[in-house]
Amino acid sequence: MTESDLELVRLERNRPEMRRLMTTDHEITAEETVKWFRSLPEESKYWMVEMAGRIVGQINFKSRGDNEAESGFIFWDEDFKKGGGPLWAILTLYHLAFNVYGMKKLHGVVLEENVPAVKITKYFGFQQVGEQVINSKRFLVFELSAAEYAIASAPYRKFFHKLEKENFNGSV
Repeated sequence: MTESDLELVRLERNRPEMRRLMTTDHEITAEETVKWFRSLPEESKYWMVEMAGRIVGQINFKSRGDNEAESGFIFWDEDFKKGGGPLWAILTLYHLAFNVYGMKKLHGVVLEENVPAVKITKYFGFQQVGEQVINSKRFLVFELSAAEYAIASAPYRKFFHKLEKENFNGSV
């Protein structure tokens, strides 16, 4: 993701149905978005997700230091969300974080009422380690270690091994 992508992400993220799922639920300005992006730790990685020539979402991990990061994703394209696209995009994010960038642990917060996101988070092996109230909304706090990810992702390893053999360069 580059600064040229920020306006699209901001507009999609500011849609009411998206904003209600976020920890920060006010309408974000262009200035706030640029300031946030420029303040990200250098080790953080943000990618745009593309399907059939159009941008359908964004995946990321924000470094916390010591090879730990907060992971996140947002998908706004309804056609993309209907199929297995989000599953593969999220799996790619976790693969990159653990197997390419050497993260030892990922953290995440998911709005409790966002049942699809809670299910997919648990599916990939994240363990719930707490709860947090942010802006009067209840979020579940999750963690996933590299070892737990290796177990949960075993069925997909062949797929990623093939990508790596074909010189997958880390772009999504």
